Amino acid sequence: DELVLITSPTHAFASKKRVHIEDLCEESLMVMDVSEPSPWHLKIADAFIQCKAPLHLTVENAPIETIKKMVAIGLGVGFVPLMSVGEERASGELAVVEVHGFHLERSVWLVSRRAIQSPAAKAFVQTTVAFGEQLRERGPAIVPKVARSSAPPLLKRERVLFVKRQA
Repeated sequence: DELVLITSPTHAFASKKRVHIEDLCEESLMVMDVSEPSPWHLKIADAFIQCKAPLHLTVENAPIETIKKMVAIGLGVGFVPLMSVGEERASGELAVVEVHGFHLERSVWLVSRRAIQSPAAKAFVQTTVAFGEQLRERGPAIVPKVARSSAPPLLKRERVLFVKRQA
């Protein structure tokens, strides 16, 4: 998944194919995770330092959905994962603009057990893999239709309960 710059469709950057880091120095910038130990923080800060451009963070550590909504109404520009803006980009609610010399990707993994999976788990894996393949091809994600399984419902002992442990 790639970290990309998003703008509202009415922003001056939206009509440009590419901008430079230096172009962002006067913009209100919104990012999701810029805490010191975060690799996002290091990469974003390093890009601005290398270009000797000031970094004006307006919003830090906001949820991605909040950043998208704030950017869409014109409160600034933001960096978010590409996979999170597919629908807004397709509908014209947000524009994705390339930042020259700035390219940051992260790997997203799907881990599953080898045990027998429920029909819902199988559908989730199929959908996730299809979505990942579409992202890799840079096309719009198309969620495949999953045929209903004729498998019997899970027995009570086969059901899985997910419990979130507190640290």
